[in-house]
Amino acid sequence: MGKRLLHAIPIDLKVAHPAAVSSLFILIWGVSLAFFLSLYALHKRHRVQQVSAYAYLSEKKKKEAQDLLKYQRKYAELELVKLAKQEKEDEIALKREQGAIILERDKQALEKEKLEVEAARLDLERKRAEYVIELARLVTVTFYVGADTDEMRAALIRNALPALKDFGHKEKESTTIILEHLQSMPGDTPRAIPAVTI
Repeated sequence: MGKRLLHAIPIDLKVAHPAAVSSLFILIWGVSLAFFLSLYALHKRHRVQQVSAYAYLSEKKKKEAQDLLKYQRKYAELELVKLAKQEKEDEIALKREQGAIILERDKQALEKEKLEVEAARLDLERKRAEYVIELARLVTVTFYVGADTDEMRAALIRNALPALKDFGHKEKESTTIILEHLQSMPGDTPRAIPAVTI
């Protein structure tokens, strides 16, 4: 093989000992091959180390991503718990506020009813007072003679009002009040009472 190679090279050199040259060539070629094979092996080893490191890095990144996902999931669950707690607190506060509003509304309704009752009572008292004044005027006009002037009639009405002030009261009989007032009037004949003011 070495001889053919040497014969194939067009050179003008004459090799005296072709066997020695071919062994030298084989030696150089073998060393070069071994050198290139070692370089190739080192390259492959480096490549394998890179792939292993990348795989390890990928596993590490994957684990970090999983840990991050777990953290985000737990954080989201915690946020949901916080939101549920806040919602319950808001619901309790709303119910408390609604209860206070309902209580205030009932209180206002009760106050309104009390005011209505008081207004009705005052209106009744006003009507009773008007009726007592009218009754005093009628008693004065009916049973007193000589009360021609307005001042005289007003004075007689003022004198009759204390006796008639309880007229129409639920605890006293109105007929009894009228009879007591008539009996307290001076003279035998009520219609002949002179109009005298006290």
